[in-house]
Parts: sequence; C-alpha cells; structure tokens
Amino acid sequence: MIINLKSISQEPKEFDFVLEPDWWKPSDIDDQIMGLDGPLKIKIGIYPVEDKYMLKGEFSGGIKVACDRCLEPFHHPLHTEFQLFFTLTTPEMSAEETELNEDDLEIIFVETEELELDDVIREQIYLSLPMKFICKENCRGLCRNCGINLNQGKCSCPQTHGHPGFSTLKNLKIRGEQE
Repeated sequence: MIINLKSISQEPKEFDFVLEPDWWKPSDIDDQIMGLDGPLKIKIGIYPVEDKYMLKGEFSGGIKVACDRCLEPFHHPLHTEFQLFFTLTTPEMSAEETELNEDDLEIIFVETEELELDDVIREQIYLSLPMKFICKENCRGLCRNCGINLNQGKCSCPQTHGHPGFSTLKNLKIRGEQE
C-alpha cells in the first residue's frame, strides 16, 4: 500500500485494513517467519506535525515460526503499537552528507512523496519479534547426538554427564580418598 504524503498536508488520514496470509513473502535469506498465521489487522494514522509526518500504527494477528529448540512450527501471536516520524529530504540533503543531531535520529528521511506502507509494516513486525522463539516453556529441544525431538520421545543415546573435555578428570586420584 502506497501513501502520498503530500495528500496529508493539512488533514490527518487514518487507515484500517487487513493483510491476508499470502501478503508475507519469506525472504531467501534466513527468514525465521514462515508466514502469516491468518489475517493481520492493521490500523494506521498519519498526521502532519510541523515539517514532518507522524505515523501511529498498531497491528495484531499471528505468524508461523519454527521453535529455536525443537524446530517444530508453531503460532506466535503479534500485537504491537508503534510511532514513527517521516520527513521529505531536500535535494541538497540527499546530494551531500548531513550532520544529524540527536532529535534527527528518530526521524526517517524519505526521498519521494510516496511512502510504501508494506515496508514499514514488515520492519515493525521484525522489530516486535523476540530474540528466540520457544514453542512452550518446557520445550526439551533436540538431542545433541541423534537429533530426535525430545518432546516426542526419548532417544537411545548414552547419557553423558558433564562436558566431554573434562572426562579425563574422572581418573584423577585425590590424596586421602579411599579406592
């Protein structure tokens, strides 16, 4: 969805829309998100503020992701509110380096009067994600040796205790200990 920022010169605009599951296209590069798990409901308001535009948004829905422990796909709910500021760059700004002050770091500079909302929404989805996806709190993950999903059954691998690098210390004799 493309918004023309010049059409918002005086009056704010608000949009309510739904993105269907086929909207999300996983990237070829390490995309944790397998896809949307149902429709994604979005509310966005764009308001003129001095020489900038404030975008307030909210989305809710769910995504399908793989658990980082057991690799099984599961539903991860999404609900996020966000606020961004946009401003149009002038030809002088884009032609040369411009020093930014601290307030400018919160502003997104756009070169055209058209704002691509799909890119904004995709970015906000990524920013709302946790560092690790865990399907359930007590997920046991995969066996280090054979790779079986330990949530679905036990593996037949021999149980080792401790780090294998310390296995030679088992044979160490301590003075005063009985054999």
